[in-house]
Amino acid sequence: MDDFLHKTIGPLVLEKFVIYSIIAFFSGWAVLLVFIFGGRRAKINIDHRRKLNQPVLQKQMYALLFEEGSEEHWQKQIGALKTLNKKQKQWALELLLMLKRQYTGFCGDRIVKVFEDTGWKSSFIQQLNSPRWHEKSKAIRTLAEMEQMQEYSNIQPFLFHDNDIVRDETAIALIRLKGFRAILDLQKMEGELSEWSQIQIIQAIKTQEEQDKKWLYPLLINKNYSLKQLGQRLLAELDPEEYVKNPMEQIK
Repeated sequence: MDDFLHKTIGPLVLEKFVIYSIIAFFSGWAVLLVFIFGGRRAKINIDHRRKLNQPVLQKQMYALLFEEGSEEHWQKQIGALKTLNKKQKQWALELLLMLKRQYTGFCGDRIVKVFEDTGWKSSFIQQLNSPRWHEKSKAIRTLAEMEQMQEYSNIQPFLFHDNDIVRDETAIALIRLKGFRAILDLQKMEGELSEWSQIQIIQAIKTQEEQDKKWLYPLLINKNYSLKQLGQRLLAELDPEEYVKNPMEQIK
């Protein structure tokens, strides 16, 4: 084989080819290592910046939520949040969402007010139109967690989106915003509702004041198996005795 290559392309050309191949191989490895260690270093720097910013952001948030002050003081604090850079805004939003899951009542209302007054609400409304499914999903989830009921009609059409995750996030969001009454829209959903989404919906339903099982029947008779399954699980949570008494009716 070696004799054939030497005779066909010549020893000098073959030698150059081998040398260039070796150089290309090691260059590729060098570039890969730069990307790996460069990416790791960037992540370390971001984590370090986050640790430095976290106490400051927490202080700002707690001042807005728990301290009494004038309207002028409120606007001054909100103005400071408006000047955050992209990463700081991301961290502040994560903190705000975490607090929203922990507090209700007066503090919960203040958290929503922060979300609205900073203009973050407007940016997420615009994000609903993003062509990227993950950005659209995040916008749907965030608006629902921040109880933006007035955006219900803008979120509802995504039940028919071609992306599974967008559809699932929409189903959860509608229930969070409207409770049982959202089932009238949810029953029209196309595609399968994932197991994870069903669990999230059940958890959201259990926090609703209205617990009237009459809203479940559109799900129990639905031709979409995943929606029927959701209806069965909700009935088992809300009225275990009826679920046990009539199990065959639920699976027809």
